Order: sequence, then C-alpha cells, then structure tokens
Amino acid sequence: MKPTLRPMALALFAAALAVPALAQEGGGDKLATAQEKMGEMTDNQATVKQLSDKANRNGDDDLIVCVLKKENAIDALIGVSNIAMDDLKKALAAAQEARADHELRKILVASSRVSQFTTESYECFPDQEVASDENIVNAEDFVAEDETDDNGDGEGDVGWDPPSTTPFE
Repeated sequence: MKPTLRPMALALFAAALAVPALAQEGGGDKLATAQEKMGEMTDNQATVKQLSDKANRNGDDDLIVCVLKKENAIDALIGVSNIAMDDLKKALAAAQEARADHELRKILVASSRVSQFTTESYECFPDQEVASDENIVNAEDFVAEDETDDNGDGEGDVGWDPPSTTPFE
C-alpha cells in the first residue's frame, strides 16, 4: 500500500468500527425507554393482580371475570413485550436501527394498551372510587350553552336535515 493511501485506509477502518458504537449510543435511549416502559407495565400488572385478588375475595362472578379478562390481556402483552425487548437488544447489538425502532414501537404500543387495561380493570368495580392519580372528565361541563343551540329557538338542531341540494339538480 502506498504511504499516501495508508492514512485514508486507517480512517475508513476507524469509521467502520465507530458506526456500530454510534448506533449503540443512539440505541441507549431506545433501550432506556423500553426498560422504563417495561417497568411501568410490570407495576400495572401487579396492580391488576391486587384487584384480581380483591375480586376473588368479593366472590362476585361477574367481577372476577371482568378483572380476569384484563389480567390475562396484560399478561399476554407483557409476554410479547419481553420477546420484543430481547429482539431490541439483539437489533441494537447488530446495529439494525430499523429493526430496533420496530421492536421499540411494539413495546410502546403494548405499554399503552396495558395502561388502558389497568384503567378498565378499575372500572370493573362500580362502587369503588377511581385511583387517586386519575381524573374523571365530563365533556358536558366544557360545552357552553350557546354552542349547543345555534339558531336560538331553544331547540337543538339534532335531527334537522339541510335542504337537499346537489350539483345534479
């Protein structure tokens, strides 16, 4: 190899070695996010397990079935997320960013669904208050009276059809 090409070859070789390292640095955020979401899902799983135990002590069959459906769905989502986490780690090690993004999206979607199922499991208990970190919002509280009645006749416009005019008439 000519002396002038040697520094260029060394620079290319060093750059080739640096690419997987850079991918892993960017992947560190993905891995941290995935681990955080996995922690949230296991916390929600434990919460629903407690609600399931409470339903079993209550003895109401409908209540038990309601909570058990949510618990089973959460268990399945966590199983899928564990597989996605392993695949995410493999993809980051192989510097496959697209695959790592795909696996992270699986975990994020599963986390969202687990949160939803956790909230729904609280709703299985009709006489229980909602957890302290959740709020109930009634949309009707935010609608002004004049927004519901556009023509001022005191009647809503629900069921009113506009005149039938089309470009073909």
